[in-house]
Amino acid sequence: MAENIRVIAVPDHLAEELERALAVIRDEMRTASPDARDSDIVLERQVDRGMLGGFAGEALLYVGGVVAATMTRKWVEEVLWPRVKPTLEKHSHEVFDLLVRIAEGHD
Repeated sequence: MAENIRVIAVPDHLAEELERALAVIRDEMRTASPDARDSDIVLERQVDRGMLGGFAGEALLYVGGVVAATMTRKWVEEVLWPRVKPTLEKHSHEVFDLLVRIAEGHD
């Protein structure tokens, strides 16, 4: 990932839905930029890292590279969301809000 990596805490109940959104983000980013890499946006659940305590019940989303540089609210609303929404089973409003926060740089 790029040097300027943003780390965003994600409630655990959104992690599975967000994984679906990330697959679409990666696909769209590869279409938009040949420099995009899957590692530009990564969701890591705390149990995957073997950590307990502090961040228990959350996952961490790492955003850098092409994703951090090019993701905008307009892109989320017009390009990404129409592709992501049909893949979600629940929590769509929360996932949308999180994607907008990422695009607007609010952690």
